[in-house]
Amino acid sequence: MSNRNKVRFDIKLDEDRLASCWRAAVQSYQNCEFSAGLVSGIPPDTIYLRLDKNERGPTTIFLTPDEALAIINVLTGALWSKEIMGETGEERTKRLRTFRKKSSKRKGDK
Repeated sequence: MSNRNKVRFDIKLDEDRLASCWRAAVQSYQNCEFSAGLVSGIPPDTIYLRLDKNERGPTTIFLTPDEALAIINVLTGALWSKEIMGETGEERTKRLRTFRKKSSKRKGDK
């Protein structure tokens, strides 16, 4: 993996811009590694997320703090839906449609 054992590294974005990265956290799996940290030199972005697969080169996403929180939020929502509710998106959609139909019938009876 290209991230392994690298706490500091630079990524040249173009002739004029260099992103200087400092890794704050890393999670390794059998065939990939995820890392995130701070980045300087490319305002307004101050955070990076790096996905590094064995056969592919690393993919690095540069983010502002609010974008990083948005990613955390949507991933948390996806995990919550799958693990806590035990449903796929399709199953949830079916259940909600059934609930809405029953609900609208009750309102019509009043």
